[in-house]
Amino acid sequence: MNVIWKITLVFLLAIGGIISVSFNVNAAGKPYEYTFDKDSEYFKFNEISSINQLVITFDKDITASASQIFTRSVLAGNPLYVVAKGGKERLNIVKSVAIPQNNKLIVRFENLDYFDFKRFEDLELVIDKDTLRFDQLEEYRIPFKSYELLPGLKSTFLDTQADIINENIFKQNAPRDVSVHVPDIFIQAIETIHLQQLVPDHPIEDEDITKDPENDKRRKDPSLTNIDIVTTDQVSRLKATFDDEDEYSRDLIYRKDISGFTMGQAGLAALPGGQPSDEFKLRAFDAYGKFLEERKFKLKAVDSSADEFLINDYIPEFEQKNFGQTVTLYDLMQDQEVLESILRQIPVSQLDSLGITYAVADNSVSVKNENELLMALANDKIAEITLLGDISLATSLKIERDVTINGSSSQFELKGEVLVGTGDDITARLNGIDIVGDLTIDVGQDGTAVLDQVTAPKTTVLSGGSTGAVYLNAFLTNELIISSTSPVRMFVNGDTKINDQSNDGINQVNITVATTQPVILEGVYERVTIDETTMLVGNKNTVINKLIVQPGEQLEVNGSGFVITSAQGDIIFPGGKTTGTFTKTWSYSQLTETVDNWNSLGRFISFFGVLLEDAQGNQLFPQDFTWSVKHNFNDAINANISWNGPGNDLFIDGVQVMTGKTRSGEVTLTGVYTPPLPEKIKTEYVITVPVVLTN
Repeated sequence: MNVIWKITLVFLLAIGGIISVSFNVNAAGKPYEYTFDKDSEYFKFNEISSINQLVITFDKDITASASQIFTRSVLAGNPLYVVAKGGKERLNIVKSVAIPQNNKLIVRFENLDYFDFKRFEDLELVIDKDTLRFDQLEEYRIPFKSYELLPGLKSTFLDTQADIINENIFKQNAPRDVSVHVPDIFIQAIETIHLQQLVPDHPIEDEDITKDPENDKRRKDPSLTNIDIVTTDQVSRLKATFDDEDEYSRDLIYRKDISGFTMGQAGLAALPGGQPSDEFKLRAFDAYGKFLEERKFKLKAVDSSADEFLINDYIPEFEQKNFGQTVTLYDLMQDQEVLESILRQIPVSQLDSLGITYAVADNSVSVKNENELLMALANDKIAEITLLGDISLATSLKIERDVTINGSSSQFELKGEVLVGTGDDITARLNGIDIVGDLTIDVGQDGTAVLDQVTAPKTTVLSGGSTGAVYLNAFLTNELIISSTSPVRMFVNGDTKINDQSNDGINQVNITVATTQPVILEGVYERVTIDETTMLVGNKNTVINKLIVQPGEQLEVNGSGFVITSAQGDIIFPGGKTTGTFTKTWSYSQLTETVDNWNSLGRFISFFGVLLEDAQGNQLFPQDFTWSVKHNFNDAINANISWNGPGNDLFIDGVQVMTGKTRSGEVTLTGVYTPPLPEKIKTEYVITVPVVLTN
């Protein structure tokens, strides 16, 4: 039978190439859909354009209040937070949440200027179960890319003035340093068959089944259309809408037999050669409900004389390798063919779908609150952080990488617990900061901590110094405990006075050594208490005014040239070594006498409270204990300063003094006491006697 197709129309899809970053998600069984759009308050990122806010629309109304979902001042306990995909550490980039409608949640972001986008590219917004309503039985995890929060290619380089680009981007980044995240092409091809009539008019009147037998009028058969959409295997669901009418919406499931999706539609109409009027919108999602790509197209009619009803050239040809990858701005500038290939699929109006990331901050930034401080610490490209004022800490501040944190000459405060290191080897420096809370130093066995003009009520050193050290300069603390599982080296700079202390160094500080590991000390220490059997090493720059070894513990002292003014407890020197002589210094009261009396009578000197004595006050020195005598009467060539050891009498002869005049000087007595074996502790006594001669 000769079948004549009178008005068969084959519709060509005029693809607009629009790939949108709109995230309307109603896929993979998720009870919500979400989208990123511009922040309503126009919160700019790097002075370029506004960052994006996340809008989530749920199937059911939210019964919780915004404050129950997120409170900015509470960093650790919020049930809504952002983490790196698969991670647990919370990233402090959420600024606020709002509930403008019963079933809609808006999440706004901040602190992105300090964010490390290369380190944290894949993110998840987590909403703990039972947060939004009583029957939220599972945790919601909404995946996204960090660059989806930021201005895209169009906003950054097409809509921004040159001077802003130069100052805020190219000042720290060359085009080779700017990353361009090109989206993938997930919808690979579209094929359609459209028939205006399934059964055409028949040339024999009696056999024309298109007529209505009751009224002999020709029936109007609905047109039939088949649409096949070929996608990558990353697409598991496709949502199709025709002219935004719900009755034409389709929620399609991936089919392996066609490597994509298929659907039918009846009732579409168009005239050959007429303007396209009917518009389809296809939105693709992955298995996790994440939006991947959106395509919009309009139907056009072609004449029925065409030989081929299957139309499949609706998407312009493209090279897959140019999509779904991260390139640099330099790459796009250098290879115009790649750029043109992208533009054939993505019109200029939609170029914000190309994400842009680059280093916003230089290696030095300033922060004004805890959120900014935490984000700056999370970006290991930032080497120096400066506080703009006092910062209250809601959680313990952990400094876990090489970094310098500056306060000011007026000592800005960090109010809370501060941990400089958590055991891994780092080099950290704190300058000009008052820590109002406990300070823990744990920079690793080979790490280094430098604290310059820092105060803390209590300081605990857990590690630092096998090859590195803990350096304290103008450092003030009420208590310092060394409790390390590895050797510790501590250096104290005694050049700077601390507050109203009369001496240099960290005087009046009780340092407790509570470790069995060797401890190396350099600088001036008022008192060092040994709570564990250990080894103490000093050098010529070490001064310990009082060394106490607790009962039941033993201290081995090594090093040479250091001074221990007084000591008590079980302290030993390794046999055969001449190291670590204790030195006790004492200044006698000024003695005044005439020249003749100094020569003939001398003056008696009491050593009560200075030399070792027994319970009855008897000196423990042998009678032949000798002293070396020195003086500072350098111009008195014939001066003779003599010391009568057993009688404790000091004589001065040969110092000339003019009649009616006086002359002042100092006499220094030095002696070393070596106790009987098996005691091996030597004590050097240095006694300074100020003297005045009159005539």
